[in-house]
Amino acid sequence: MIGSDLLSFSYGLVNKAEATFLDGSTTTFYKRLNTLYGHRVLDILRVRVDKNATINEATTDLISTVGLVAGDNGFGGEFAFPADLLKPVRFEVSYDGITWIKCNVYDNALNERSEYNDVQLASDFSQSDPRVDFTRNSYKIRPPKTTAGNITKGIYIEYEQRQVDFTSTTAPVQIEANLQDILAWDLAKLEIIMHSKNYTSQEITVFNQEHQKAEDRFLEFYKNNLPTRKKMTLKYQNYR
Repeated sequence: MIGSDLLSFSYGLVNKAEATFLDGSTTTFYKRLNTLYGHRVLDILRVRVDKNATINEATTDLISTVGLVAGDNGFGGEFAFPADLLKPVRFEVSYDGITWIKCNVYDNALNERSEYNDVQLASDFSQSDPRVDFTRNSYKIRPPKTTAGNITKGIYIEYEQRQVDFTSTTAPVQIEANLQDILAWDLAKLEIIMHSKNYTSQEITVFNQEHQKAEDRFLEFYKNNLPTRKKMTLKYQNYR
């Protein structure tokens, strides 16, 4: 459903016209819809069995620390996250442009040696067992690349992606098309909250019941649409 259809659906759910819905401004309506969209994307990530179902991929150069100063991307092995990152899932790094190795996540609070000096970092960590630490909306690759020359696409990232806002002519694509009406229900609920005195107790009760049905349908779909049950067959030697 495109944005204009979602608005029409919302008006109908509470028997309102555009002028009497919320503050009467479609600009506000779309701001609220996109906020609600973000909340529903987080719901999907929370309940989905397959945590890799909406993964995005990105690469960036592994930058040599040679000549860098504080504030430069790559200084001390620290790099900015992709702008649309919600949650990092997997990191791989290549120090030679040939072989990529998965980084294990670590907490630098457990590192009793330097987190500042490149030479020490290079000796305290191994390129054959790289690590990544998340901090201040960025990530640190350990060990950093302290030799001259950048590695093109030397860092590979998999991450949960932040949704893109939709408009009157576009749809919330990260929600299954058959379930996008949940946003109309969510927006209509904001109208009831804002103007609760205009609705009877019975109207509110009926609305809440139907809204709950829509939400249950939405959550149930994402809990079960990508089943991950697997059977494993083991072969073993019977020595008896």
